[in-house]
Amino acid sequence: MDSRSLGADRQALTIKEFCYRNSIAPSTFFKLKAQNRAPRLMHLGRAIRISVDAEREWRSQRELPDDAELRLIKREELARARMAKQAAKASVASPKHISKRKARR
Repeated sequence: MDSRSLGADRQALTIKEFCYRNSIAPSTFFKLKAQNRAPRLMHLGRAIRISVDAEREWRSQRELPDDAELRLIKREELARARMAKQAAKASVASPKHISKRKARR
């Protein structure tokens, strides 16, 4: 996507353009949408757009999340930490783990 196509004169963005401008994957956008953490959407027939104002508001909310969102963020962090510990434990238990390789001479 060309940054010139996302100039300051644009008043509304497609989801793809929004994701590009905010350096997030579309899958992340839809995950946020499912959690009611995505920006406000404009439905124009079959087209969906995000206004520049909605984008600005969304960024502000991400910078200063409310208490409910902070709790959600903390739960997500704890879940990622648990998954990382499980992955590390499984890795060490694997017969292919580096600690189980024979020393080269």
